[in-house]
Amino acid sequence: MRLRDRVAIVTGAARGLGRAIVLAYVREGAAVLAADIDAGAAENTARLAREAGGQSTAMQVDVSDAVSVDEIVRHAVDEWGRLDIMVAAAGIQVIEPLLETTAATWERMYAVNTLGVLYCVQAAGRVMLSRGSGRIITVTSAAARMAVPNFTAYAASKAGVECITRAAAAELAPHGLRVNSISPGRMLTDMTTVLETGLAALAGETTEEREPARIAQIPVRRKAAPEEVAAVAVWLASDEAEYINGCRLNATGGLEMD
Repeated sequence: MRLRDRVAIVTGAARGLGRAIVLAYVREGAAVLAADIDAGAAENTARLAREAGGQSTAMQVDVSDAVSVDEIVRHAVDEWGRLDIMVAAAGIQVIEPLLETTAATWERMYAVNTLGVLYCVQAAGRVMLSRGSGRIITVTSAAARMAVPNFTAYAASKAGVECITRAAAAELAPHGLRVNSISPGRMLTDMTTVLETGLAALAGETTEEREPARIAQIPVRRKAAPEEVAAVAVWLASDEAEYINGCRLNATGGLEMD
């Protein structure tokens, strides 16, 4: 119960990594607000958390809207009286060849993946500063450090997340806050399934044809379960990680080692 009596918000909580983090946090004793633009799926996550014996509620959020992010923070504080942990896991992916990348794609990626993280850091940080403690965890990507064809807008948006994380870590640490990021690799989620299908189509192959080579690129020779990456988020939120700040924890199985 490493997170007993703590209050957390997890964005992108409807499925995949976000849902896995919500469930991992309630198992460790935290009360969790599951937030996502898909309100119904977020409620399903909160229901699973409650069925597991935890405290959880759900709320719709559009992380590209600062007002919407402020509302989920206000709701968590009204519900439980405090906010200890913010996990900014909401994100979108678009596969688009570099020379065909449109302004609309770029703007949407930046709005959700980069500005969305900034708004979460700001809204949570204001509340946490008043208490002199808190943990903020962002989610970046191996794509931010690797040369990934057809993924320029996504990779750039995640590189922005890393810059925000480091700057926030340096600025907020003297006030008792810790800000870190997790870099997942290839996970077994709906989002990565869509990604693999899109990349295969651009290469003129099927996902089944590409899969052996994709797995061979990972030194541990398999994709990650979301629960394995969620375990990293538990540790970063715990007292065990008190001295960890501005860190990018690589959870890629060695796919990317920077």
